Amino acid sequence: MYDVHVVGAGPAGSFAAYTAAVRGKKVLLSEEHPQVGSPVACSGLVSKSGLEEMSDLVNYRKITINSLHGAMIYSGKERFVVSAAEGDKAYLFDRRAFDVLACESAVSEGAKLALSDHVDAASVAAQCVIGADGPNSAMALGFGFPKIRDFVITMQADFEMQVEDLHMISAYIDREKFPGFFGWVIPKGDGSAKVGMGARLPCDIRKKYADFKKLLGIENKPGESLLSAVIPINMRPRTGIARDGKKIVLCGDAAGQVKATTGGGIYFGASCGRLAGLHFEDPARYESEWKRMYGNDLAMHGWIYRAMHGFGGSHQIAAARFLKMAGAEGFLSNFGEMDRVTKTFNLKNLARHIASK
Repeated sequence: MYDVHVVGAGPAGSFAAYTAAVRGKKVLLSEEHPQVGSPVACSGLVSKSGLEEMSDLVNYRKITINSLHGAMIYSGKERFVVSAAEGDKAYLFDRRAFDVLACESAVSEGAKLALSDHVDAASVAAQCVIGADGPNSAMALGFGFPKIRDFVITMQADFEMQVEDLHMISAYIDREKFPGFFGWVIPKGDGSAKVGMGARLPCDIRKKYADFKKLLGIENKPGESLLSAVIPINMRPRTGIARDGKKIVLCGDAAGQVKATTGGGIYFGASCGRLAGLHFEDPARYESEWKRMYGNDLAMHGWIYRAMHGFGGSHQIAAARFLKMAGAEGFLSNFGEMDRVTKTFNLKNLARHIASK
């Protein structure tokens, strides 16, 4: 009955379903929850360049909460400031609304949406399947894909609080307080902020989060919109297979197409979702295409992650101090890209930075 069954109506699944439907394919888009976009599982912070690439499906300006132009990164007593040379660098938006708009775009092109639809490998409704069903993917498990090795767990809530700059993110790196990840404060621009943190599994995230709130002096303030999520921090070794007469590809968190540095997966998930919608009939081509287009960037995020968290606490502070002395703040302010980091760390930008000194 269907040419392709897309499992999961997050950004990756909706972009995949839209792309397949535009090609004239019969698409079933299954979502396990009774509503698209709920429960919310991330902050909703994406680079301006990434949102522009996705704006054909989602008019992000209609759902933007605040604009951001940089970050203040704290490691011990060291503060590392990166601020865009000009203009906004990222936007905080309503994540639930983003998912709804992306799904509506897919449905408007003819994809059939099935809510509260719990799908496993035995109940898929097509010979071609796109698994966009998150880090604990039933499609990956049911069809025998190799496992993702490492995950972080995050917790976040909204708090009324004062911040130094309404358009700057604060990020905190500390191996003891945030083992294997970091803490963040994202201003909403209205006297409140999203306060969150993550740590590599296994860990007691509730205890760590309580300690972080105490560090910020908000331990007695009521938080709203509490959420917790598990995020993969490496890519799945294989994301496309043909088995038992079926062709299955994975995208988004199910494929580990997530920035290890920040846990952000919307841009890469949606972008690889488009490729899944194009190449679901040829799993090998899908895998080669997404790796050709985005694999190096995701791998570099992994390298940066290992460099950030491979040191002990005192060494992290020393590394931050060294980078500051070496002029990394200015380099990242001028050339930093949040997603496509290969556009940042290359010989051309390094030469331009040295020449400006």
